[in-house]
Amino acid sequence: MHVATAIVVGMSRRAEGTWQMDLASELPKNCERMNVLLGERRFVVTLDRTRPKPPPTLIVTLPDEISLKIGDKVQVEFFHPGEQAGTH
Repeated sequence: MHVATAIVVGMSRRAEGTWQMDLASELPKNCERMNVLLGERRFVVTLDRTRPKPPPTLIVTLPDEISLKIGDKVQVEFFHPGEQAGTH
């Protein structure tokens, strides 16, 4: 597992009442999953490893009650294949 800080660089409300957020963070090699940590809550994100080159930002969908704004920093946990990732 690799822990890092990501910065919210974009966000938009989706029709179903969730937020789509663009997070800027260095993506460690060979990671396939990540958790976004917000307070005591963890949100699981599956990374698309089929892309030949990682995108400049990570796109995640979070519940409507999340109160973040552009420029906020969040903790993220990256997991390599075979490592346990999930909500606790």
